[in-house]
Amino acid sequence: MPEPAANGPAAERRDATSRDEELAFVPSGADNLLVVLTRPTGPSNGTAVVLVHGAGDNTSLQGNRLWVRTARRLAAGGFTVVRFDFHGSGDSSGVVERFSLDNLFTADLEAVCRWVEHRGVTRIAFVGTCLGARTALALTARDRAAAALAVILMPVRDYAKGEKYHAASFALVERTGTISLVRRAAHWHRVKRLADPRWRRLYLRALKVKIRALRRRGASESQPEVALSPVVRDEFTSLAARHVPVLVLNGADDMHHRDFEAAAAGPLAALVTGESPAIQVRTPAGHPVLDGFTSPAAQDAVVDLVGDWLTTVCREHDASSATG
Repeated sequence: MPEPAANGPAAERRDATSRDEELAFVPSGADNLLVVLTRPTGPSNGTAVVLVHGAGDNTSLQGNRLWVRTARRLAAGGFTVVRFDFHGSGDSSGVVERFSLDNLFTADLEAVCRWVEHRGVTRIAFVGTCLGARTALALTARDRAAAALAVILMPVRDYAKGEKYHAASFALVERTGTISLVRRAAHWHRVKRLADPRWRRLYLRALKVKIRALRRRGASESQPEVALSPVVRDEFTSLAARHVPVLVLNGADDMHHRDFEAAAAGPLAALVTGESPAIQVRTPAGHPVLDGFTSPAAQDAVVDLVGDWLTTVCREHDASSATG
């Protein structure tokens, strides 16, 4: 059977495939970033979505190919979708010695945005995870025009000196039960790492983090600690003042959700409450843990929530523009 025409009714509901994608290398300073563009499979809605991956081993695929599924599903809804590798990651050039929350790659993200705009798409929304979410938040808060911003598993705290390396891992250490943590540490590949002095230093810092977390557990259970970064607070406030729609997505049991709940009950309360909150919060039902995106069902939940939210935001923007 012949494939439906690109502009036919069936094509509007078709998820994109590799045939709908193109690769490019975009300059960012002295480096070149691998960029994958996924074209809409039906009529374009005039909006590009830039997917921003997290730190560590994540790339334009994101954990367990989450970004691939997200891009191809969004393309079925008329979005042009761009995913890319930060410099020093994946197939991009450059070297990164370590990832940390005080070393966000906003220059890379801005370079990708300019490349998208040069292709004729000027309305850009952002979806980011972890460090990528913080990078997108930082860039959009600095007057970068944004149609919307969705952040997934984003740390809202800043980490003390000595805890910035593998910051997300330290947050996980704080949240993980002691018995479970001991079992993980006893895994053969982690024991093998003890031969490397760099890993020994990292494990020692993680142990110190766990001890501090145990010491303050009693007080924090009765009265959750508000660990909101002043930078994140100001960035959220800036986006709210500019009426940029923001979605915060975590699993109810994920490592960053408790921090955000405490902030939402305190410094961010005015932004997350009311009939039209500046920040919308979602936790997918039936998937309390999203970390790692290891479950296909959890991936589907994330893709559906983000896709539905972005579609709603774009429709409301178009309706407002038409009446305004």
